[in-house]
Amino acid sequence: IDLVSFNARDSKVWLLELKKKDNKETLLRCMMEIATYYQILDKRKFIDSYSSLSGILPDAICKAVLVFKDSTQHQEIKEMQAGNRPMLKRLSAALDISFFLLEGKNPHFAVEEIKI
Repeated sequence: IDLVSFNARDSKVWLLELKKKDNKETLLRCMMEIATYYQILDKRKFIDSYSSLSGILPDAICKAVLVFKDSTQHQEIKEMQAGNRPMLKRLSAALDISFFLLEGKNPHFAVEEIKI
């Protein structure tokens, strides 16, 4: 798991798979990595540890892939949005994986959810 994030509005913890902008791994590989990490995670221990460190008890643990704008993975997401990768889209839905886009340069980044 590359990053862990918390959204206070909906009390969700996000497990994030992050790839560098120049990384050439496929989106499928990114999705399978975060799905695998989620499967092997002891969720009860994770929630207990997270809440003891932060003082916050999350309602859910979610999976997501965080990609840089204009990366190869971002291009694959755009193809999914255009309907050109229906099986990849179906797999992301079946695995309940979300996608986020990272844009900007250090130290100023913006992140937005990508709707598929």
